[in-house]
Amino acid sequence: MELREVTQSDEAQVTLYRKAFMDRGEVIHGGAGLAQAASAAQWLAELPLFASKDTVPEGFVPAKTYAALEDGQIVGLLNLRLALNAFLRGYGGHIGYSVKPDQRQKGLGAAMLKAGLQQAKAEGLTKVLVICDKENVGSAKVIETNGGQFAEEIKDPSDGALLRRYWIDLI
Repeated sequence: MELREVTQSDEAQVTLYRKAFMDRGEVIHGGAGLAQAASAAQWLAELPLFASKDTVPEGFVPAKTYAALEDGQIVGLLNLRLALNAFLRGYGGHIGYSVKPDQRQKGLGAAMLKAGLQQAKAEGLTKVLVICDKENVGSAKVIETNGGQFAEEIKDPSDGALLRRYWIDLI
């Protein structure tokens, strides 16, 4: 598995990735607004705004979005937030990620998070917050496998879902 920043040349693959989630009615965690964008092209055009604190839209934090690739195909997305605002501190964390539905149960989530943590460390972060739904046992295992220390369970005020918060030390 290769993890690299998403680029304009990924438009066709991003479109397929987005469709795979939309067809199932699933949220694209780590998609940095991909599901809400008018198109993959629009999403790709706006991503560079998030790379710098000088250009990031109001209410957001600087972030980088990575594609996980296998055999040249996007099998996952990972969004690394370089800072936390109040919402992210409570309910989003530093890293959000998803694996394409037909690629799950292959260890990709664990490999993606491991690579994402390496990127976080390279960006100067020393401690990372990762959050998952309580019902998402697979994601909890991925986080714990990558050194996640359970901190607490909280209720998401938007939908009442229980969330599990984990901290991962990068030192």
